[in-house]
Amino acid sequence: MAEKEPCKQHELRVVVLGAKRSGKTSLIDRILGSGDHSPRTLQTRQGEVGGRAVVMVDTVGWWRNFMLVDTAEFIKQKLQLSVSMCPPGPHAFLLTVMTDIPFNEDNRRAIEEHLSLFGENIWQHTIVVFIRGGTLEGKTVEEHIKSEGEALKWLVEKCGNRYCVFEIRNSENDQASKLLGQIDTMIRVNDRRHFQADGSTLREVEDKTKTVTEKAADRRMNRKEEMQRQGKVLPKSEITILMLGWVTSRKTTAKNIILNRKEGCCTERTKSAEMHIGETEGVKLSVVDTPGWWKYFPAQATPACVKEQLQKSLPLASQTPHAILLAVPADTTFLEEQRKITEDSMMMFGEQVWRHTMVLFTCGDLLADTSIEEHIESEGAPLKWLVEKCGNRYHVFDGINRGDGSQVRELLEKIKKMEALNESFAMYQAKEDSTPENETLGKVLHELWEENNVMIAKEIEMSCKKSLTLPPNCSNNNENPVVGTCDLSEEYKLAFKREIARQETVAKERFWRMYLSDDDSKTCEHDLQAEEKIEGIRYNWTREWCRQLAIRTEGPDRYFQHTGDIETSWSCQHHGVKMGALETPVKKRKMSV
Repeated sequence: MAEKEPCKQHELRVVVLGAKRSGKTSLIDRILGSGDHSPRTLQTRQGEVGGRAVVMVDTVGWWRNFMLVDTAEFIKQKLQLSVSMCPPGPHAFLLTVMTDIPFNEDNRRAIEEHLSLFGENIWQHTIVVFIRGGTLEGKTVEEHIKSEGEALKWLVEKCGNRYCVFEIRNSENDQASKLLGQIDTMIRVNDRRHFQADGSTLREVEDKTKTVTEKAADRRMNRKEEMQRQGKVLPKSEITILMLGWVTSRKTTAKNIILNRKEGCCTERTKSAEMHIGETEGVKLSVVDTPGWWKYFPAQATPACVKEQLQKSLPLASQTPHAILLAVPADTTFLEEQRKITEDSMMMFGEQVWRHTMVLFTCGDLLADTSIEEHIESEGAPLKWLVEKCGNRYHVFDGINRGDGSQVRELLEKIKKMEALNESFAMYQAKEDSTPENETLGKVLHELWEENNVMIAKEIEMSCKKSLTLPPNCSNNNENPVVGTCDLSEEYKLAFKREIARQETVAKERFWRMYLSDDDSKTCEHDLQAEEKIEGIRYNWTREWCRQLAIRTEGPDRYFQHTGDIETSWSCQHHGVKMGALETPVKKRKMSV
């Protein structure tokens, strides 16, 4: 048990936790002043508030609807190590929750599971901080908690009913003073004892981190030496690339980076194999984008329409593409189930496909100061198997900071070297055995995915408008977006829920970044004080989303007409809003899976 600290006004040590984009960094900025926002998974900030020394630890966030099992191992380790960044331990944890985004059971469970990394006693040291209280629109925070339902009520009660509202657009210092006063009250209730992590668990994480760092350095050095041994290759005038990977693995984003195109705004999955042409520094690039297989379901459950398009992709890529890029997001786990699904899905192209394949890690910007080699080593045997199966060939794409195009040039250089070793090899498509049961499962999953896509679209729309003045008939639907899974077994229901969590995350991120330049992305990721920029983005979000709805439904009444000065007020008028038309009835099915 931690020792009591002296009664004098001691140094205050605080760890700030929360989901991605929940305002953690902005909260620290308002309390301590704006600091260094270079990408880091952990950062200690120090300052004075009212003559008192305050230490705050900014932490990496998790995706707000991800189960703990789907959060990358390096993120879990960084979260656990945060308590050692302010020795001998933090007095308080501040848990940030946005008020302008619906809070549902998935979000509650994500918080509960991620905070379990610290042990059960973390809750008696935690205060919920509601960020952007200005969007409560005249409601008290108590009314907001009640309106959000049981999930948020559970969270507040789990934290001993300790909560406050912090408006990051308000520069008044009394907010910080009130929050620190609330922390002091909690410290007195805890008999002035700071939080103390389990010593054996913390040492285990520290030892694991040290081992990962050493192995990552060896892997990086070995890869560098291997690239040097391969030497230079002759220039090529044309390169053909085939993109593969599970659904929502950011294949399409990677394709846009390669071809130097802006990100699209459609939330729907890629449905057909299509070739896209571009040019980089005099080299003609042909990139074939393809539909993805499931991340959590066996390869045999891949929908027939997806398999058909994957088989069509080879002729589009002239049977022998110069490279197959296997997209794997770097912001999530790669477990044995993903290894097996990936291996089985690649079998349709024959065993020799691996000689042409390179792992392309997407979402590299979310690694922050963690190297890709550290991510590979921390994930363990499954991901290491995949990289080694591809001849230790891998590359990382930063989805936000495209820079001067050097990441694409480096990729093309790696492709040339790989292709030089395989120029006489031609791939073939292996015949796949399938059963009626798997075909039925694939069909059901495909239909469920399409239905849930509409539900996610609705949730995105409502999130955009929650800060607006809504018409009387537009109430917030805070239900989980997963629908129609009654025909699935419990195991498959959970797997599908994880699929949808990823789909929802990718869809919302795509809209978030749609109107951002590289510099804006950095600002909005790490400094939410730029509220004018954020509000402008939300306004464009809503306009573009309504345009997409109009296109999809072929009805002009899908548009919202906005009036008023967006920079000074979110009180906008809406006309012709028909929320009921967004609903897609769930088809009844008689089969059971």
